Amino acid sequence: MPVTLPPSTTEVKFQHGRIIALEAGDPGAFVVIRDREGRPLRRVQAGAGVGGLRRAEVRDFALQADQSLTVALGVAFSMGKTSRVLAVYPQRGEARFSGLDDVMCTKLAVDELTGAWCLGPGQDDSLLHRVSGPAEGPWSLLARRRLPLVPNPAGEHREAFETGPAGVPALMNAAPGRLLAWLPNAVALLEIDVVTGRGTTWRIPFGVGGRSMLTFACSGRGVYGLLPARGPGEPERLSTAYELCALDRASGEFRPVGGRARFARGASLAGMDGEQAVVWDRARRRLEWIRTPGGTEYHEKE
Repeated sequence: MPVTLPPSTTEVKFQHGRIIALEAGDPGAFVVIRDREGRPLRRVQAGAGVGGLRRAEVRDFALQADQSLTVALGVAFSMGKTSRVLAVYPQRGEARFSGLDDVMCTKLAVDELTGAWCLGPGQDDSLLHRVSGPAEGPWSLLARRRLPLVPNPAGEHREAFETGPAGVPALMNAAPGRLLAWLPNAVALLEIDVVTGRGTTWRIPFGVGGRSMLTFACSGRGVYGLLPARGPGEPERLSTAYELCALDRASGEFRPVGGRARFARGASLAGMDGEQAVVWDRARRRLEWIRTPGGTEYHEKE
């Protein structure tokens, strides 16, 4: 059954069997964790526990398997100082905080093997930065200079971590030890082994031209996208419907899963729930679960 969320909801994810929603509030935003039926389980105010806080902005958030909530924050203090903070709110116990001033964490994902990763610029040329976890292993990956960018309609090249004509960047945990990054200004979806640094890139033709809002989700079954139901060369219109598609790894193409899997422009993939894709229908303010018969099993690459 669909789950309707409050009008204050601005962003939704589905991770580890839970709905995680960013909601506007007074005096600031809240991250609300709900069960599958939409019943609230926890409510965490942005920046809760940070001393001397005047204002906090949520950059991104992720739920871990143990139900700890990890939040990337931009904070302003009462004396005018600003900072970037990684906050971890466990299901029980005290919150933990660490500084992120060396990294601009535009998007966040937590990998159970290696820790928390941020997408964004840092002190080196990399796009991915590990900001928590064990001491061994890579702490930065994906050199920015090696990533070809596509100009926007004005002919400008924006950074890979910035919002572009094809949507908003995203970072998610594909499987233990693997991340999936959607970079609209490179019209590329990257699956990265964060232990070895090796990866695979899929080009997304829908991202070239027009103003699409492409979103993706992944699980052990495969990679899915909510993509415009139009030809790659056709213009994007406000009336363009979006359909749920599954990645065929052999060809690198996204193919419609069929059935009742079309949504109005503005809908987004919130995540995966087993064999079902969870879609945030922004216009109706509700989550819907769509079965994915076209899913492909996750497998290691040679």
